[in-house]
Amino acid sequence: MHPKKALHVSLLLAGILVSCTARGPCIEMKVPPGLAEIALQEAISLYARESREELISVNYLKPSDSLNTITVGEPYPSYVLDTDMIVTMDDTAMFEEALQFVTWNFPVYVDGKPRIRVALRETNGTWAMCRIGSNPTPILDARERFPSNEGFEVAYVYPYCGPLLIMIQIGGTKYFQPYFEMKESLGVPADEDGNFPMLPLWYVMEKLRELDEYHW
Repeated sequence: MHPKKALHVSLLLAGILVSCTARGPCIEMKVPPGLAEIALQEAISLYARESREELISVNYLKPSDSLNTITVGEPYPSYVLDTDMIVTMDDTAMFEEALQFVTWNFPVYVDGKPRIRVALRETNGTWAMCRIGSNPTPILDARERFPSNEGFEVAYVYPYCGPLLIMIQIGGTKYFQPYFEMKESLGVPADEDGNFPMLPLWYVMEKLRELDEYHW
């Protein structure tokens, strides 16, 4: 291993946030105007269209919810990093490709509590809903942990499922927080409080490419 990377790994495993060379582009993403209104109307339509029993059965509503208010919160962007991109592209090309297909995710609050997310994507110049997602609380909690970050993104890594990598941009550098089974897959131990350290981009990409050899 390169001496510089070895030093970074030793600091990383100690749970210390370290600096690194960011090979991926740090692109500032701004939510396009008008998307909040689209997301809110989609949420209102969903809760008006479906029966209360159906909404509860799919966990879009809790039995205690009165449905007095429906609002949307601050969105976050997400994108997909698939197997072919990770294996065949360098980091810069991979992110440039992924960021062409960004989805904006709006948390939906029922009576002030997060219940679902409305995901919007642009097709042929028009933004429209592409999916209704489950309760976004884990992602919102992660964002709350880093209130002063310069960028917050969610990367979905296929063929895995779920929001596995949450990106925090600090000082123009990308760091990733692994979630769910990706925590163990990346081979990084938690600290004494059970939290996983932020991982520099080069480390995450190296581990994902190693996973390709054995699992994909």
